[in-house]
Amino acid sequence: LKTNGQNLTIYGFVGENSTATRALNISNSLVTLTTGNWYNSVATGMTLTSTGSTIALTSATVSQGFLGATFTYNNIQIAPGSGILTFSGAFTFANMTMSSAGTKTVKFTKNTTYTMTGSNFLSGTAGNLITIASDDGATQWTLSKASGTVIADYVSMNRSNATGGATFYLTANSSGTGNTGW
Repeated sequence: LKTNGQNLTIYGFVGENSTATRALNISNSLVTLTTGNWYNSVATGMTLTSTGSTIALTSATVSQGFLGATFTYNNIQIAPGSGILTFSGAFTFANMTMSSAGTKTVKFTKNTTYTMTGSNFLSGTAGNLITIASDDGATQWTLSKASGTVIADYVSMNRSNATGGATFYLTANSSGTGNTGW
């Protein structure tokens, strides 16, 4: 599938659960998932091209999942709301941001490393904390960035490990427990 820079609004995405040769090119496109999951579990045989793209997870009330396998994504944008968003798969992303002000709970799979290459990570606003935690609430997940600075503002960060050479900051507007490297 090649989006040719066109925007795409879909319920969800399920990559073929196969090792067959296949390709997904979403370069320079906004791919909006309305309420479904991004499920791309088998990296073998799959080529993903995501340069300049944004995947928007827009469900406010329905919980969503993002199984990213070991692929590299560009921007991931998250809508606020009561639905919990859970990330899994040790994938790489450029930026992960909120689409607008509001609260959200975002979970990352325990014992899994997520690699960041951009400069913008999840932050809330006054009165709108973003809760970030491991999926089991007890075991750390890891955010890795090779260089630069990562600032998390107005978040409740729990059970995370920040590593990789960058400088990581939880601002005075943030709280959390069980974190290392911030």
